[in-house]
Amino acid sequence: MRHLVQAVGAVVVGIMLSVSLVGCGGGDAGPKIVPVTGTVVHDGKPLAGVQVFFHGDAGPLISLGEADENGHFVMTTDTTNPGDGTYVGNNRLSFRMAPKMIRRDGKQMGEDFQPKSPMHGAMMFKSVKTVAVDRKYGRPETSGIALEVVDGGENHFDIVLE
Repeated sequence: MRHLVQAVGAVVVGIMLSVSLVGCGGGDAGPKIVPVTGTVVHDGKPLAGVQVFFHGDAGPLISLGEADENGHFVMTTDTTNPGDGTYVGNNRLSFRMAPKMIRRDGKQMGEDFQPKSPMHGAMMFKSVKTVAVDRKYGRPETSGIALEVVDGGENHFDIVLE
């Protein structure tokens, strides 16, 4: 019995040592992320509210930015670190208009709004029609836009949608 306990103890110590050494090789922590900014224009005007998606060719790597009223966007891969950028390498792009909702009473969002129920809250808002962009831009496979994000260079892209 004593030998069995010693053998089990040796196996447990071996497993713990193996697990603790994983990752100690100073290896790469994953794909490199660098800051990326840009502007989106449609029909010669900044496209406010469009969501910009960078789809990295290295796998299921996606980052997101949303254009402000000037069409300017800053890419983010992590919601806890906004503006961190996107992945180095080739990225195919897609675009989607962010849904916009306004209050029916004309007040700003968040202005002393206390819904009486979830249904009441839903009835207090209406959607706002946004600029339509060609459906082809909704998928990275059909948008026709691919950009190379580089390490150590400026990654600012001016994008024109038809």
